[in-house]
Amino acid sequence: MKIIIILLLLVSLISCSESNSDEMFSKRIIGTWSASYPAKFEGDISYYGEGTYYQNGKMLGWNKIYLGNGEIIENNFDDTWRIENGSLILTPAIRYEKEHLNVVTKDLIESISEKEMILINPQGKRLIRNRVQ
Repeated sequence: MKIIIILLLLVSLISCSESNSDEMFSKRIIGTWSASYPAKFEGDISYYGEGTYYQNGKMLGWNKIYLGNGEIIENNFDDTWRIENGSLILTPAIRYEKEHLNVVTKDLIESISEKEMILINPQGKRLIRNRVQ
């Protein structure tokens, strides 16, 4: 009987800490974040963008992708965001002309501090965002 009570207490504590993490991340994410991936070699693709996360669950952003041939691709984003079970979920709020932008993304949150947000995408790549404001 004691073991059952202890297990119930542990499950309760874990559930509370998970929701507290989501709540904490939801507060810390508010603001503007930048992502920058410079070219590693001549002719490589580089990327820069910013996204602003609003308290009402809206995320507005933009990016520029610099292709190795000198071409620049620009995108603007109008998404919604939410945090569930330690993951950041972005959902398009509009229908984009570029079909590859019409996807829901879900990245695991490693951490969000005053200056830096670290996400892990489904492929296991660390995505580092720096706070702009």
